[in-house]
Amino acid sequence: MRSDWKEIPFEHYACLFKELKPFEAARRTNIIFDEYKSAFLMRYFGKPCAIIHPKTDFIVEPEGEMLSISEKILLLRYLCEGKWEASAGRRLSYREIPWGEVYYKNFEGRCLGRLARVFGGCPELFARVFEESPPFDVEKITGKEYAYRFEFISNLYLSFQIWPGDDEFPASAQILFDDNVCGFFSAEDLAVVCESLITRLKARAAALGTAA
Repeated sequence: MRSDWKEIPFEHYACLFKELKPFEAARRTNIIFDEYKSAFLMRYFGKPCAIIHPKTDFIVEPEGEMLSISEKILLLRYLCEGKWEASAGRRLSYREIPWGEVYYKNFEGRCLGRLARVFGGCPELFARVFEESPPFDVEKITGKEYAYRFEFISNLYLSFQIWPGDDEFPASAQILFDDNVCGFFSAEDLAVVCESLITRLKARAAALGTAA
């Protein structure tokens, strides 16, 4: 038995990736394929990311940035199975994603609860993470004190919001997805996406000089 079960889906998507017709995949996903570099050029959480085809080599700038194997699987799935459609302007809760109701309890603990635990007691730090540590495409949501919509993978956006706790109520959080994410990721995938992003937000918080 493998010591890391995640290697199995990675190898599966790596095989699919090698068989891709790159220009067809670029049209289908609305991603650039650079023929000279033989690479798909993407953004992941604001960082330029090149995926070499057909080698499955990942190059992320600035040099030294590492992607977890879960993040690599997500990016490969994006290219292998995704189908781009422009957003109709709706933002969906996890429960509104197909099969989201089935996996909601799991998502609530892994993502919503964790986001609230990490930043609910330090909302100013949450704001600083988004406002002081670009580069990535982020906008503050009008009319909400601690809510931000941002690009997590090229052309795909989600929104994080927190409500600080007080003497009467514990901190809470919400995550909304632009409606076109359903063409790329399942409910299970989106839980992994959010876990990975919360981990990266914690790292950004630490880089600002205050541990979350």
